[in-house]
Amino acid sequence: MGRASAVRPADVAVFTQELATLLRAGLPLDRSLEILISLAAGEPIRTLLSQVRDDVRGGASLSAAMEARRGVFSRFYISMLRAGEAGGALDVVLERLSEFMERSRELRETVQSALIYPAILVAVAVLSVVVLLVWVVPQFSAMFESSGKALPLPTQIVIAAGDFVAHWWWALILGARGCGGGFRARCSSRARAWSGTGASCACRCWAT
Repeated sequence: MGRASAVRPADVAVFTQELATLLRAGLPLDRSLEILISLAAGEPIRTLLSQVRDDVRGGASLSAAMEARRGVFSRFYISMLRAGEAGGALDVVLERLSEFMERSRELRETVQSALIYPAILVAVAVLSVVVLLVWVVPQFSAMFESSGKALPLPTQIVIAAGDFVAHWWWALILGARGCGGGFRARCSSRARAWSGTGASCACRCWAT
């Protein structure tokens, strides 16, 4: 399991493309896997392919062999393979999967690059507000209190916010981490739900 978890998505994408090419050339599945094992760039992917080959030689289908390693291959990936095996178009499905994984990688890199600059701006803005509330506002608060005049409501709110951040900063950090974890979990659950309900439809469309 440790070796399987070390297999990178990039390794799966390369393996998928190469397997599609070998099957399209007319090589049998076990021979194609044997060639890929000899060409594997790292030990984790070589071990994974060896296990898949052994399962295939033992009578299992390619989708069943990969389903036993769900930590590496997604439900969508396995469903696509199952549809390709049923339709006799495994090489076509592998090629479509390879294209899908490449487009997903490019989209992910584009989104990450696009989010870097806004993330830096947000971080700088948050840091500036924290500095103002924790260090600058208390100095003005002491000055206002020494004057003996009643403070306007907006000023009282700002001073109260500064006191809250100064004393409860750890709660704000924990809350932000909890919200971030909840958001990621929700996104992951939606992705799994989509792969479970939409994969079969996509498989039929791509296999034809």
